[in-house]
Formats: sequence, C-alpha cells, structure tokens
Amino acid sequence: MNNSRTIVTAMVAVLLFVPVMVSNPIDAETGDTESFTTYSEQLTSNQLLIYQALEGLKPSDDVSASSYKVSVDGYRLSVYVSGEEVDRYRSTHADKIAGMDDDQVYALTAAEKMLETVYPDTVKAVQATKMDDAMAFWAWSADQVSYLLNGQGHCFRESDVGFEEQIEGQIVRIADGYYGIDGLEFNIYISEKYLADGGSMKSKVDKTREAIESVKIDGDSPRDIVKGINSYLTGSEFGYDTDDKNPFHGTVYGAFVSEVEGKHLIVCMAYASAFKALCDRYEVPCKVVVGLAETQETSDLHAWDHVIIEGNVYAVDSTWNASHEDTYLAVGEHTVGLSGNTFSQEHQPFSTYASYFKDDTASIYNFVVVEHLSPEAYEWPQPDKSIFDYLMAYSQWIIVGIICILLAYTLINMGRKGE
Repeated sequence: MNNSRTIVTAMVAVLLFVPVMVSNPIDAETGDTESFTTYSEQLTSNQLLIYQALEGLKPSDDVSASSYKVSVDGYRLSVYVSGEEVDRYRSTHADKIAGMDDDQVYALTAAEKMLETVYPDTVKAVQATKMDDAMAFWAWSADQVSYLLNGQGHCFRESDVGFEEQIEGQIVRIADGYYGIDGLEFNIYISEKYLADGGSMKSKVDKTREAIESVKIDGDSPRDIVKGINSYLTGSEFGYDTDDKNPFHGTVYGAFVSEVEGKHLIVCMAYASAFKALCDRYEVPCKVVVGLAETQETSDLHAWDHVIIEGNVYAVDSTWNASHEDTYLAVGEHTVGLSGNTFSQEHQPFSTYASYFKDDTASIYNFVVVEHLSPEAYEWPQPDKSIFDYLMAYSQWIIVGIICILLAYTLINMGRKGE
C-alpha cells in the first residue's frame, strides 16, 4: 500500500508542476549589436566634407532668409576636357559663349562636366543628413521620400546661380585640358512655406526642439522606450495626411509643432523622423530607413525605423502601426505582415528606385542598411500577473490535480478496507 501512495503522490506532483516548468522557458540568446552605423559613413571623402559643412549650418533669425550659403573647404575635384567636348559645348551654348576666348570656353565646359559629380555629391550628402539628423532643417524642404531619393524639392537647384555659376567662378586650369576646384560653395534653399507665417526658420527649429523635449515616455529600458514612442506616435494627436492638408507633413516640424484641425497630420517620412528624434532623446539606437513598401494592393515609397533592443535589430513601422494595432512593432525579417508576406518582402530598403522612377537618376543616391534585422520579432515579456490570473491560467491543471487527489484518497481508503 505504501508503494501505491508513493506512485499516486508522484503523479499528482507531476501534474501540478509540469505547467509551471513549461511556462518559464530559458531566455533566447541575444545578439551583440550595440549601435548603428550612420549614413555619413557611406559617403565619399568629398561627400563627407559637404555633410559636415551642412551640419554646421545654423537656422537664421531673419524672417526673409530663404537660402543658406554652404562653404565646403577641402572639396577637391579635377576633370579632363577634350576638344570634342568643347565643340559639343560650343554647339549647345552658342549664346552663352558669344565673345569668349578659348580658355573661357574650356573652363565653362569643365564646369559643366564637374557638375555631373558635384550635384550628386551634394544631393547624397543632404540625403544622409536628413536620415541621420531629424533636425536637419536645411533638408526639411525635401519632405517627401521621393524628393529625398531623386533630388527633387526646394533644397537643391541644379541650375541655380548658387550652384553652377559658382563652380564656374572657382574653377582653375591645372594643365592643358585639365581643370579643377579646391573648395566648393553653393546655396541651399528653404521652401517659402516655412516663412509664410512671418516667423523665422530659427523659431521653427527652436519650437520643434522644445516640443520633442516635452514628450514624456515612461520606461527604463530600450524596449519600453520603443514601445512608448510607438504608442505616442500612433495616438489620437496624430493622423495620416491623406489629403495633403499639412504643408509640413514630411518633417519633425509637422510632427511636433504644425497642427491641422487639432492634429499633427503627417506622412511616413515624418513618422520615421519623429520616431528617431524621440529615440535620440532617450538614447535608444535608431536608424531611419527609406525604401519600397509592397502590399497586395499597392507598391509605393515608404519610410520606417530600425531599433536595437537587447543587442538585436528590429523594425518599427509606426505609420502602419497607426492603423494596424502595432502589427509592425519590433518585428523581424521573417515576421509575417498583413499582406501574408514577410517583413523583408514588404519593406525593401533602397532597392528599386531607378525602376520606380522609370529612369536612372535615382540609383546614384542609394544607400545600404549595414545592420541585419533579427530573423524573428522581439518577444515581449508577459506583464506581471496576480494570483487570480495564475489560478485562471492553470485552472484546468488544478481541476485535474484535485480529481487525482480525490481518486488517490478514494483508492487509499478502499485499500484500508480491503476492497
């Protein structure tokens, strides 16, 4: 009979404690990524000089200041100009070169040739500052992803006197057929919409910084901060600017300051930039990513973020989370999205711009995302449970245990009676 009691007791213990052991798996191993590379690290030495000059710009107090002169010390470029190239220039610029001597025409031909390098260098540097620095006010005018990727927008004008003519003024003859520049100057433009209310660019930058500083996100860990920022940006204060009501809808100024009908109406570029701005404030590693988003219904340019939580890289698409209940919060490469495809299939960083724009102009501005996404989504820890929660969670096991105990008690009594 003692053996029967031992067996029954062991059965009860197993039934009661197995669910507890199963519900506490060993934590999965984490990666070792601590920080992101910046897009500036993908620039050439000349592009990096432009990047650094842009980052040195200060917003003006002047309410009429619609352009900023950018001086790039150390930017060096040389080209060789052939006689055939000069002849082609003469045939296409007859009015411009009237009365000029050969040296002047050679210099103008060299300037035009240099522009084929200088302009993309400048555009790519502006793009890098925009993605690395949400407060890059000089790039706010290029407030759409399409502007960012194909060089459109008000912040750079290829044919403006501040660009091409200044190159012509700085070019020097090195040797027969060889010309170069040592240093670069150009103008970068602020869209008139930022000055339409009579305020200065500095006031708008200051208001944006103050608004970012005023946002309170609860949490002590990166995962809590990421979750809190996503909750904030997908809250009732924000909405997607479907009808283009907010003229600043692609920037952090539109996300934190400008309101339309009591809301910050913004688009994906502003969602991504605002997310990074808040991550930067709370010292959570974050990187803006732009690319192509594909669903079953649409294919369009898009922007989202990558974050680092516990050593692994995850994606957050706060734009889509605003309408899909956090489906894209700290997801991984293989996480299945609403379209039925994986996240990496739906979101393609810097992938098909040239084909999207039906030309080759966009491809020269591509970057890459160096850090790889985690294969799977982040496993959010379960919230602390009360005794009642545990009782409800294990109610079936508890009932089974009680039944076993009753059966054991009955068997023991039957044994004592010799039944």
